[in-house]
Amino acid sequence: VTLPVTVVEGVIRVASAPVDGQLGCQLWLRSSGALAFDRHRLSILCAEPRMLIVMAQTSVGPLVFVVAHAPTSTAPAGEREAWWACLTRRLRGLPPKATPVLCCDANARYTWRQGQEHPANDNAVQLEKVAETFEMCRTKSYSPDGDLVAHVATVPGWMNMLELIIKSWGHAMLTPEGRIAVAQLFATAPVCPWSANSDEHLRGLHEHLLHGARALFPGTKHGPRRPVLSDGTWQLLRVKRWARRVYRRRQQLFRRQCLHAVFGGWREAAHACDGGLPEASLVRVHDYRVAHYIRFMQQLGVSLRAATLADEAAFARDHLARARKGGPKAMAAAIRAVLKHGRRYRQPQPAATLRTDKGVLVHDEADIKAMFGHHFARSERATPCPFADLACLRPDGAPAHLVVDALPTAADLSSAFAGMKCGKAPGPTLLPAELFKAAPMEAALSVMPVLLKCQARQCFPLLWRGVHSIALLKPHKDPQKVDSHRAIALMATTGKAVAKACRPVLARRFESITQASVGGSRKDVPIELPSLMVQAFLGHLRRHKLNGAVLFLDGVAAFPSTDRTLLFDLTEEELQAKLVEAQVEPEVAARYKAAFQGQGALGRAGVPADVVAFLRASLRGTWFSVDEKATQAYATTCGTLPGAPNADISFQYAAQASLAALERHLADEGISARLAAPSGGQVDAPPATWLDDIVLMIASPNVLQLPHAVARAASLAAQYLRILGVRTNFSPGKTETVLHACGPGSQQVMRRCMVWDDLQPIPGIGVSIPGHPDVQLRCVAQYAHLGTLRAADARSVEDVAKRIAHAREALHPVRARLLTNPNFGLAEKRDFVFALVLARLLHNSGTWVFHCMTHLGKFRRGYYGILRGCVRPLWGFPCRRLSNEQVCALLGAMLPDEALACSRVRVLAAISRQGHAFLEAILCSEQSWLERALQDVVSVATVVADTGLCAWAEQARAGNTSLKSWPLSAGLTRSLLRRFRVKVVQGRDCLVKPAADKARLHERAAAAGVCYNAVPVIKPTDAACGCKLCGSYFSTAAAMAAHMAKVHDVRSQASYAIGSSCQVCCRQFWSTARLRQHLRTSGRCARSFAGADLDAEPDVHEDPGVRAPPVVMIGPRPWWALLAPQLPSPIPSAEVSWPTNHSGSTCFLPILERFLRLVESHGSAEAAQILQEVVFSDEYGRLAQRLAPALSDSYHEHKYACTGQLRAIARNGFVVYGPTAAVMAFGPALLRA
Repeated sequence: VTLPVTVVEGVIRVASAPVDGQLGCQLWLRSSGALAFDRHRLSILCAEPRMLIVMAQTSVGPLVFVVAHAPTSTAPAGEREAWWACLTRRLRGLPPKATPVLCCDANARYTWRQGQEHPANDNAVQLEKVAETFEMCRTKSYSPDGDLVAHVATVPGWMNMLELIIKSWGHAMLTPEGRIAVAQLFATAPVCPWSANSDEHLRGLHEHLLHGARALFPGTKHGPRRPVLSDGTWQLLRVKRWARRVYRRRQQLFRRQCLHAVFGGWREAAHACDGGLPEASLVRVHDYRVAHYIRFMQQLGVSLRAATLADEAAFARDHLARARKGGPKAMAAAIRAVLKHGRRYRQPQPAATLRTDKGVLVHDEADIKAMFGHHFARSERATPCPFADLACLRPDGAPAHLVVDALPTAADLSSAFAGMKCGKAPGPTLLPAELFKAAPMEAALSVMPVLLKCQARQCFPLLWRGVHSIALLKPHKDPQKVDSHRAIALMATTGKAVAKACRPVLARRFESITQASVGGSRKDVPIELPSLMVQAFLGHLRRHKLNGAVLFLDGVAAFPSTDRTLLFDLTEEELQAKLVEAQVEPEVAARYKAAFQGQGALGRAGVPADVVAFLRASLRGTWFSVDEKATQAYATTCGTLPGAPNADISFQYAAQASLAALERHLADEGISARLAAPSGGQVDAPPATWLDDIVLMIASPNVLQLPHAVARAASLAAQYLRILGVRTNFSPGKTETVLHACGPGSQQVMRRCMVWDDLQPIPGIGVSIPGHPDVQLRCVAQYAHLGTLRAADARSVEDVAKRIAHAREALHPVRARLLTNPNFGLAEKRDFVFALVLARLLHNSGTWVFHCMTHLGKFRRGYYGILRGCVRPLWGFPCRRLSNEQVCALLGAMLPDEALACSRVRVLAAISRQGHAFLEAILCSEQSWLERALQDVVSVATVVADTGLCAWAEQARAGNTSLKSWPLSAGLTRSLLRRFRVKVVQGRDCLVKPAADKARLHERAAAAGVCYNAVPVIKPTDAACGCKLCGSYFSTAAAMAAHMAKVHDVRSQASYAIGSSCQVCCRQFWSTARLRQHLRTSGRCARSFAGADLDAEPDVHEDPGVRAPPVVMIGPRPWWALLAPQLPSPIPSAEVSWPTNHSGSTCFLPILERFLRLVESHGSAEAAQILQEVVFSDEYGRLAQRLAPALSDSYHEHKYACTGQLRAIARNGFVVYGPTAAVMAFGPALLRA
């Protein structure tokens, strides 16, 4: 696979894909010198095997490089003409302001006549036409004196590498010396009079800080692009590049000398040539230089790799130490420059090129930014306006006097500066967070006057009211579509700190009005609570065979679309105007008015008046820009200022009234689920939310009324969200529902909701929304909620498979970049595995419920498989012969059941702190999760010897106590789980040395050619898997079926499946896999498919989110479906076939297994007689022939067998075989281990 843009040792390489290893064009660009290039400003306009067109924005204007390779003169004339016509068409379509540079291998030939060049072939004629048409000047083939110019194709070794200016401010500012310098910088800030407005005051402060920071901490102009590399490694890299340039220059000179000698010989003047052919000594000197260069580069490469590994280790160790408190996600993000993996890692990409709705390709940078601006402006209802119109003006209704009571103090502002994250983009001011973090109190004292001016004049500075939006491509989306990008907002660091200082009072007051099921912006509510609520409700429906549904709601650009005026007080007329504009039902409007209570969300929560006025001023006159050089911005009228620290909590403040009214409305209409509370009474299901992800639990007493209840709930939710300003997104994967139908009529309901027909071409449930056309709500079998798959049957096995795949994906870079690095210690490598790999596997594992041992076994196998992949990088030997417990001991990891116990106990403790009545009621009704959680509490308490906790768990099992009575605080719970983890891990320390010795012994034995295997255990109940045609025997039915199809052309019934429908019984199964399953059990249908001789078709894959039941098809059947020819019946063979060595592997174990099966069917004596009559040509076969009869004797005694060069020893169900000397040396030890 050829990447479009790569950076190899600093060189920007743009390439087009080859065809079967041929063709393909490349463009190499430098980033230093008079004309520099930046990979972020490159746009690929065309990438074909014979043509590459790249547009580059430079300091002298836009340049378009056309790298082309014309067909040779021997190619057909039509092919050459089509290629030149394509080149002409591409050149005509270039941007008018760009200067084209054509780098073309035209395969053109010229002749020199009468002092001028003349075309000598068709390609030369075409090249002249192109140059004349576009007024280009080509390079000459002859010098002015008529000599042919020799073009030597060499790599441009003189090209300078890409050198970006890396600002090393952050590290220098946080040193003790840097902190003193930054504090002095703030102390020398100019004093701004009170009469100056806040814009002038803030601009003067920013200019002083920017100039002072540049003088105190100058950026390094020459340095590596990767932040991982140190100065020493960078010097080694520069030496390597210097050596390569010197070598290429010497190679160039030597080739010219050889070429000069060859030309002299051609002129038949070798005797008159001064230099003549290169002397043998000169050739030897050149060969010595080449050998010296190779050796030098080898040694330099070894040193460079070692230095790079040491730098990566130091970089990872330093960043992990700072990110350890943030959890696994923060740790993975901190070292993404090392891992080069993860959601936050971005590969080098060329500049964006977009296509309009009419298919026009847009490549100009300004036009692309304008398209992004218009796209982002739709959700925020923004309009373009000059920056001058956004100037700071005091509103007419601003009070003359304000009481400053709860406004952020200098201490609050200092705390906000001190808590800012390092390494973030500085925003439009170019001032990094490290500058303010280095001296937080001094920064707070400098910014505090601006904050007081904002409050006194009720007008924020322009920089604090806006953000700079950068378009970022969404994963797995088309890069040429504008809606495939999302906005990343960059805010001024000072404005971000001011907003962050207001968050504590907002968070405290939010607890007084919010529902208990709301999460996202609440610090103490983990993501497992809403996720567990959904899982428990589905389990409750499954356990009690009830009819219900879970409705997952998703809004379109929720944060930017939120009506911010709902945060503040509104008059009756203003609120009524909003309700009329939203076009909702009268009942919905009345209920929302009651929930609004005549005042805004901040007022209902009791937020102090001065803070409310401060926030109102911060949201007045907001804007965003997409071009830092533009003179205009987009003025926004709605949204909670995405990118600001308070965007999430402001959204949840504004949504509080809608959620409260929706909860009461659903309960009054009997749509939401209702359960008996453990403390008595009834409790209704509240909306489970996590920021803008909303989930509704719906119950219906009658299965036929379930679709209507779901449709009504979706309609009400869409109306309440529309009052908030957010449109409901009914696209696939967004707003969907998971149905659980039981009883008579359930199949009819599921078929109507999940299968299309002529009356309903789009499957789903129709939803009527006032003022809008009807939409179809998609019904699915499973939904990805908060990163976890929730299925209608409440099974967790699909989510386990997903988490295992994510963990294995993360394991590859961790193993390649960290675990194999010798600069890390064993303990550090273990931490990498736990934090970066197992954390992905165990995400939301505290909510899993396994209904059978098969599902639990799948999780265990995935867990152990990931750990086994880490043993060799950490210990240097394989773990194939080790038990799962030994593997966990080597890695210092918990067993999978212990890890699940920790997760469940952690969630149980969170329920006791932040749970609500419905969550406790649904857990008591579902019982499965709660029983396992209480069992885990007993297990943990037993290990740590906590009798009080054991007693609490027993009382909770008996129903004598509530989950709210959990006896431990959050800190004590963490301490409990930490002690449990330490005890169980240390309890297996005694297994480490025996396991390591055993693994090393097996590794040495395998290197000597010794094989160690378990003797096959045959049971009388095992199904026989023998071929009836040739008598061959196989260990599994699948192996036998493969043999029958490959050797005897006897296919299985399922292999005849074509498409997704059975034309014989007229049923649609929706996928080829389900049709195969049908043919396995229906011989009549399989015979019809086998006799039809249908052409092969691609398999039809089922949508994993929709599990539609089979339906009867309407229409006539094809003629072949009425026939049922008999399948060919093979003639059985009476001969006994024995395994042979066809693939180079030994047939030792298959012969033993075949013999033991004969013992079960024929008896020991007859089986031994049959075996002795066989003649094996392979020595391993003869060895198995001698050992097999002895296996029926005593199980614990040693059995020996030998041939000329091989030997085998069997004992206790294991057998060791191989070369005689190696088996004698390692056999006894292996059988004892």
